[in-house]
Amino acid sequence: MKFSEVYANSERNLRGFTVPLQPKVVSELLAVFPDMETMTEIVKKDPCLTASAIKMVYPKEHKHSQIERNVDTALTELGVDGIMAMVNAQLMRKANIFSSEQTGLNEFWQINQDVSNACNLIARQLNLQLIEPIYYLGLFHNIGIPLIAQKHPSYFTDVRSQKSLSTSDFEYINYNCSHSVVGYFIARSMHLDSSLCEAIRLHHDTDAILSLTNLEQAIALPLAVMKLAEHIIDESAILYHTEGDEEWVKIGSAVLDYLTLSDIEFHSIFEIIADELELR
Repeated sequence: MKFSEVYANSERNLRGFTVPLQPKVVSELLAVFPDMETMTEIVKKDPCLTASAIKMVYPKEHKHSQIERNVDTALTELGVDGIMAMVNAQLMRKANIFSSEQTGLNEFWQINQDVSNACNLIARQLNLQLIEPIYYLGLFHNIGIPLIAQKHPSYFTDVRSQKSLSTSDFEYINYNCSHSVVGYFIARSMHLDSSLCEAIRLHHDTDAILSLTNLEQAIALPLAVMKLAEHIIDESAILYHTEGDEEWVKIGSAVLDYLTLSDIEFHSIFEIIADELELR
C-alpha cells in the first residue's frame, strides 16, 4: 500500500479519535515558554510531573529510591523542549479515554517508558549528539497505539490472537490505518520536531530501516537507536506476545552497521541496559 493511501486512510480514521485537551498546566507553561526558571517553578507544583522528571533523568535511582535527586537539576537537563514533551506524554497517559483497565494498556505504558529509558542509555553509551531527540522518539514512537485502542477496544486481544501477520499488516487490513502513521499525526499535533515525526512514521518501514544511510541523520540516528532499544527491551514479545523478534531478524544487521556496533559492543550495551533497567 502506498504511503499516500495509508496517509489518507489514517487521516480519515483519526476523525474517530479523541485527543485530550491540554489542561491548565500546559497553558501556564506555554505562556512563559521558554523562560526556564518560571517553567521549573510551574512543574515543581505538580507532584506527578516532578516525579516524572526525576524518573526520566535518573531512572535507576528513582526506581530504588536510593538517593534524592535535585528536581531543578533534572529539569535543567531536560530543557524547555524536554519539559513540554514530558508534560504531553503525561497528558496522553492520564487521559480518561485511555482506561487503565483496558487489556494491554498498562503493559503499553510501562514498555514505552522502558524503551525511552533504553534510548537514553544507548545514546549516552555511544556519546551521541542527539540524546534528547532519541529519548523523545522512544517516548512517542508508539503513541498511535492507544489512539487505535480507543476506537477499537479489542485491539490488543485481536493482535495477540493472530500469528500470521506483522502488527502493521494486521492494522492495515483490519483498521485501514497503522499505529505508525496515526502516531505521525499525533506527533505533529504535539508540535514535535519534524524529523521525529518522520521517524515515528518510518519505525516499522523495513525498507527504510534497511536503507538508513539514505535518510537524513536527524531521522536515521534516532530511528536506529530506538529500534535497538525496542529489541533489547523485547518490546514485541511483551506487548504483542510474539515468539522472537522477527522484525529484528530482518533489520538487526542494518541497525548495528549504521551505529557501527560490533557483536561484542552490542552485547556490552545489552548488559548495561539490562542492569540499569533490571530487565533480568
